[in-house]
Amino acid sequence: MKNSKVVKRILLFIVALVILFSTAKSLDLLEDNNILEQMKKEQNVEETNSLNAPEEETENLSSNIVDNDILEAISCENEGLPILSQVDQIKNDYYGYVINSISVSKELGDFHNPYDILGNVDKEGNTVGAYSYIIINLTIECYKEFPELYLNTLRIYLYKGADLLRGYEALTSNNTVSMTPSKSDMRCIMKKGEEKDFNIVYLVDDEYIEDADFYLYINNLGASYGHDTENKRLVKLDTKEAFN
Repeated sequence: MKNSKVVKRILLFIVALVILFSTAKSLDLLEDNNILEQMKKEQNVEETNSLNAPEEETENLSSNIVDNDILEAISCENEGLPILSQVDQIKNDYYGYVINSISVSKELGDFHNPYDILGNVDKEGNTVGAYSYIIINLTIECYKEFPELYLNTLRIYLYKGADLLRGYEALTSNNTVSMTPSKSDMRCIMKKGEEKDFNIVYLVDDEYIEDADFYLYINNLGASYGHDTENKRLVKLDTKEAFN
């Protein structure tokens, strides 16, 4: 009887071992299958990304080509001047320009009330109707003595693609250095090495503000079209933060 019990225990132990080994093997296989499945998923993602990458690169390349064509057309329309970005070094023989900020407002700010100069502005200096002030705050440094600096030689041009929508001359500013009472906002004298901050203000139709690209045209010599292009600059303004 004792031998029979011992044999049974041995058999049960063997059966238990077989079950354990079988379970362990199944678990290993399951884990291997999970690993293989994960590897297949990762491989599929990589293949999908590699297929999409050329399409994205093609789209970006096409967009860059279109942008370059637009900039080239605008440059040709403006005496072939290279188009600078707002963060580029902007200077000519006489002055250097740093554009600090661009803002839009319908209310009188830190600049002279232009009520007596042009319509679409009320007595308090706020705009009337579908017009807004575009205010460019910039720092100007004088490199050479010059008879006078006219701030209204800094014009803005509004483009949609390569099509010119409107051009605007400066309306007013916060300039406090005057030469004559009638020119106090736009005409001033700067000494060599002197730096001044200005708010130059334009009155712009609201309909153009959101959709147009803004370019700042700098021509210290006034109406000298086609001459002295070395001292003219054309800058594409970054208006996304200001207008959104």
